[in-house]
This record gives sequence, C-alpha cells and structure tokens, in this order.
Amino acid sequence: MIAPVFLLIFAGTAEIGLATMTRMQVNEAVSAAVNRALISGAAVTAATADTTVSTFATMLRVARGGQSEHSQLAISFNGGRTYTSVEGRMTPKGSASAVDECRCPTQSGGTIQWGSKVPCATACPDKSLSARYVSFELTQPYKPLLPAAGLIGTEGIRIQTLAVLQ
Repeated sequence: MIAPVFLLIFAGTAEIGLATMTRMQVNEAVSAAVNRALISGAAVTAATADTTVSTFATMLRVARGGQSEHSQLAISFNGGRTYTSVEGRMTPKGSASAVDECRCPTQSGGTIQWGSKVPCATACPDKSLSARYVSFELTQPYKPLLPAAGLIGTEGIRIQTLAVLQ
C-alpha cells in the first residue's frame, strides 16, 4: 500500500533531477560560448564572423557532449547577421556588415529588440552606451520520463543570452 506512494515520490524526484541536470548542461554550454565571445569580442569583425561562429558552435557541442540533431542553436550579431544550426552546420542569413554595427538593444518578454544602427559609444535611451552585441539562443529538447504527470513541460529547455563584443 505504501510502495506506490514511494514509487511516485521517487519518480517525481528523478524527473525533476534529470530536467535540472539537462538545464545546467545547456546553461554551462552557453556560458562557455559567451565567455569566449567576451574574451575575443573586440577581434570579431564581418570578415571573421563565420569562423568565430564555427568556434562557438563547436564549443556548444563539446560542452554538451555532442549536439542532438533536434537541438536548435541561433547566434546573432546585432540582429542583422544570424546563424542557425541546420543539420549540424551553421547557416548564415543577413548582411555580414551587421557584425561591425553598434546597437542599443532592449529585451522584453524574452525577445531582443535590436533597434536601428547607431554610432558606437553613443548614449542609448536606457543611459547605457551603444556597442556591438552577440546573442546566443540554444534550445535543447527534453523528453520527460512521466509526460502524463505534467511535472515538466515538453517544449524543451531554452537558454538565451546577450553579450557585448566591445
């Protein structure tokens, strides 16, 4: 009579533990790529963006022990040059010159509003200075052990962050 209760408690604990571990792995991978962006950011230009994104993508795959074919990765420079993961390869879209532009981005409801191009180091409406930015968004699928229980959602684990390149 008490065994089913213990089994349910154990299963719920395991479910929450696995989801937390997966989220920590995704967060660690994105943090490693952001650290790399902060260190090498000033050297990233329109000419080096493709190579830099390749390095970031490799770091994200290695940090997570290999990228699932169902993972979704997007790296965007100032909202104008965006790379998305398609079958393990990073595919660019937008003008490479956007990498060299400065912006005053804002974030609302998990969405980055990039704003228009402005001269670098000018005052933004929020009193910060305009700069060159890179955003990382990684969504890792997560399949719950007990989907019927509804403890953990089935939409996956998503981490998004924004870093200043200069």
